[in-house]
Amino acid sequence: DVRRREDGMLIYQGRTEFILNRGGKKYSLEHLEYLVRSQLRAEVVCVSVPDERLGEELGVLIKRNVGVSDDATVSIHELLCRETATRFDRARFRVVEKFPLNSAAKIDRQQSARIIR
Repeated sequence: DVRRREDGMLIYQGRTEFILNRGGKKYSLEHLEYLVRSQLRAEVVCVSVPDERLGEELGVLIKRNVGVSDDATVSIHELLCRETATRFDRARFRVVEKFPLNSAAKIDRQQSARIIR
């Protein structure tokens, strides 16, 4: 998914909507979702949302299930900050009853970002 140009610049190929570009650092949103799913057994959707200072910030929708409450934002935030060595804004982590779906019954990432904003 990444190639290096002759001048050393890294170029991301493929679907850039799954990449968070936060202050020049790049994060795979799918990888962040995998971390939460595998370590905390929670269902999440990670999206990039506009940020005035950083360009983009991480937004996370957390699906409320048995054992998942509003407090889940704390443990998910701590996990992602620890694993990426980055301080994300926890105000952009939201617990929802269900994820928004598009007409193809897939998760609607644009609508997810609107919910967070």
